[in-house]
Amino acid sequence: MSIVISEMLKKGIVTETRETSGFISHMFLRLKANGKPRPIFNLSHLNTFLALKRFRLINHFKLPKFLMPGDFMVTVDLSDAYCHVPIKQSHQRFLAFRYMGTTYNWTCLPFGLASAPQAFAQLSNWVAQLLRSWGVRVVVYLDDFLIAARSPLQLEEDTKLTLNLLRHLGWVVNMQKSQLNPSQSRSFLGLDWDTRTETVSLPDQKARDIRHHIGQFLSKGKWSLKAHRQLLGILSFAAFAVPLGRLHLRPLQIAGRSLPRGNPRENRTIPPPCLTALTWWSRHLKDGSPYTPPPRSVVISTDASDWGLGVHIGSHLYLRHEWSEQQQTWHINHKELYAIRWAIESNLQLFRNKSITVLTDSTTVAGQIRKEGGLRSKTLLLETDKLLRLVYSLQSVLKPIRLPGVYNTLA
Repeated sequence: MSIVISEMLKKGIVTETRETSGFISHMFLRLKANGKPRPIFNLSHLNTFLALKRFRLINHFKLPKFLMPGDFMVTVDLSDAYCHVPIKQSHQRFLAFRYMGTTYNWTCLPFGLASAPQAFAQLSNWVAQLLRSWGVRVVVYLDDFLIAARSPLQLEEDTKLTLNLLRHLGWVVNMQKSQLNPSQSRSFLGLDWDTRTETVSLPDQKARDIRHHIGQFLSKGKWSLKAHRQLLGILSFAAFAVPLGRLHLRPLQIAGRSLPRGNPRENRTIPPPCLTALTWWSRHLKDGSPYTPPPRSVVISTDASDWGLGVHIGSHLYLRHEWSEQQQTWHINHKELYAIRWAIESNLQLFRNKSITVLTDSTTVAGQIRKEGGLRSKTLLLETDKLLRLVYSLQSVLKPIRLPGVYNTLA
């Protein structure tokens, strides 16, 4: 700790103080992946006194709209990004910690302060907006910039302009973490993006780490509520880059309901459906997922009634099907989901490699498709599972649109 504090004093990140009022928080060390110590300033108690405003950061769901087929990309990472933002001297006493009888104040924006991401994002977003006004295609997530262009030459010019601006503003670029050679495959927001194939996938090391994590659950056959929540957090992020990933989270989410809340560390046996789901995850972590839908599209409009179903495909093809005695007892949402699957199975070639827009008057059906299943009804989850597996086998995607029944007159 003494060495870390000495380095922070040299950089001007902290300073000794004799203030008699303020707010003392705890600071400790954690090792980075490279073995170097990282100071952790625990501001959880101070954060309870902050009034925060809602704000949004770019995420991996928005990036596909930014990227164009065949784009060349670079990434720019800032070094000690938050340390570029000074704290008003009269406020530094609220960012204090004690070590060996000495009190230190932070002089710049610390990680761990609940308002820090918004404060820094306002600055980096302003920089990105300025670059866009100069014709640079750029997005930024806090201190990580992604620059894209249609040619390597244009990208090199835009990157040079960006680096000059950042340095002019006094920011330090981390040349080791930045990826400054134009490439059509780049890591950003924790995922690998390939503009040649228009796919997104987990980085190799991250996939290995997750597979190892899953393997521990499979070998032990037990989990606790705390371990279950950690696993769900990891897989929920990975699901964006794994086809049908969210669908294979559902058994884990359902099983989590039965884990004891009173003792989150108590181990319980993992149910067989969850072991099956975890095995699936382990095998498919590197599958990769298209981040853009197929260019060709087709529209389905369905309507399920007591006697049967009607399906309109495009503007010309109309199909009808009468329910069996067993099917007549199904819930209407089950019938609607089945109607979509039945229509696709009846015309496989028509729906191969297509963007399939589904018009439905059921909020539940649209939600089941969009979210890759739900947790309330096992029957609907099973039907959604069959539908999504079918569509995936055809290399197609489903886009549900809820259309109130009064407007959904085609079927």
